[in-house]
Amino acid sequence: MAVIRPWRSGLYLLLAGLAGCSWFHPVGPDYHAPGKPKALPLENADEAVFSRQAPVDAWWQLYRDPAVQSLVRQALHNNLDLRAAAASLRQSQAALDEARTQWLPSTDLSVSASRRRGNVYGSPLLQETSGFISGLTVSYELDLFGRIRRTVEQSRASEEAQQYAFVAAQLQVAASTVQAYALACQSQAQLDVANHSIAISRQLLEVTGRLASGGASSELDVTRARAQLASSQSAVAPLQAQRNGALYALAVLLGEPPEHPPVAAATCARPPTVQQVIPVGDGLALLRRRPDVNQAERELQVASAGIGVAKAALWPTVSIGLGYGGAGGTIPSMFEASDRTWSAGPLLHWTIPNRRLAHAQIASARAGLDVALARYDGVVLNALKETEGALDDYARALDHREALIKVRDADATALAQATRLYQRGASPYLDMLTAQQTLAGSEASLALADGAVAADQIAVFLSLGGSWDAKAQQAADEAQRVARDHARTDLQQDRR
Repeated sequence: MAVIRPWRSGLYLLLAGLAGCSWFHPVGPDYHAPGKPKALPLENADEAVFSRQAPVDAWWQLYRDPAVQSLVRQALHNNLDLRAAAASLRQSQAALDEARTQWLPSTDLSVSASRRRGNVYGSPLLQETSGFISGLTVSYELDLFGRIRRTVEQSRASEEAQQYAFVAAQLQVAASTVQAYALACQSQAQLDVANHSIAISRQLLEVTGRLASGGASSELDVTRARAQLASSQSAVAPLQAQRNGALYALAVLLGEPPEHPPVAAATCARPPTVQQVIPVGDGLALLRRRPDVNQAERELQVASAGIGVAKAALWPTVSIGLGYGGAGGTIPSMFEASDRTWSAGPLLHWTIPNRRLAHAQIASARAGLDVALARYDGVVLNALKETEGALDDYARALDHREALIKVRDADATALAQATRLYQRGASPYLDMLTAQQTLAGSEASLALADGAVAADQIAVFLSLGGSWDAKAQQAADEAQRVARDHARTDLQQDRR
């Protein structure tokens, strides 16, 4: 009869246990992604300013503006919110690694020593003896009911949710950067128009004052001209505050103190816009691209796996273990054959739960799944609403701007006519100044409309979302590296 050695029997049991991991389907529901319609058109995408081509992830490159691309690149490298999002992603990745370690065997090594002094049996003599005991156990949990599988599934879905959270943060940082830059440029453009209007109002007051002193005009006209000058001057301070606020916000987005805004933003005088049709795709592509929709869908799987984790607590934990031990009066004698011990066999661990508590936890997990599903449906509807609204706002902003361009052109024509009449002596100088002032007002409205077009355009890009790809992973790795470098630098400074 063949003799099966202890270590071989333990190995056989271990292999059998590993094979047994697939004997039982994991408890709890299997996750299925929510169904989507076969077609989901975006109604406002039919506007002439949009195309059905797939959107681009790095949408800021469509501006073809070196200043915009440089600012966004710097923000994605240094922004503090993005570093925090990268740290959260790294934390979820560590949690996934921790969950996966449950697949690995666990080991326990113990060594103890003792020194004993006592009488020899039947003799008054004292004797000192030493004792050493060592033990090594290796155990592996057989995931018969899917506790580990559901835990890993939950952690993996959570890690993927954090990936999309990072993409959302990345898109928000890029959008906020371009928006702050555009607002600074728009404010400067409005300031230039306001200063031109002040100059015209001052000329108008001087001319009206001379006419009044000669009896050709009344004091009422002088008062009106003075009020117009004061009104023009009052527009400067809010615009300066708006410009300064945009520069402060931009500096912080770039990871700099507020008092150190970029030179490009401090000198620009026209907001950037994309001079082409914007690719927007369709509604289904939008749902696949929106990071908030993808994050909500991953959180739905987290909640689904949580039901399996809760149900697994109702079943026993079965592990297979191998043990080795030795005892002796000296350390070398612990490893002598006569003093060695072996053990192998399954270990059954079953904490008999309070059934009411267990079922309450399962019910709580199921309610969590309902909450996640309702949140997912809400995120989907909100994504469609935001995108449709952004597309419509942008199209209407362009229409408004086109109308203001016609007004500005008509006022420019009126000014040219008034200038020719004044040069021929057929019209007073006051008429020409009034035409200049009217044109300055239409240019101020057009400058404001340019800013609205730029802001609505950014809102369109932000609503179209972006995907998790190799570039996003590279950005996350870079943000984590920068965060570690800054932490290392701060630690070195503290040591000094």
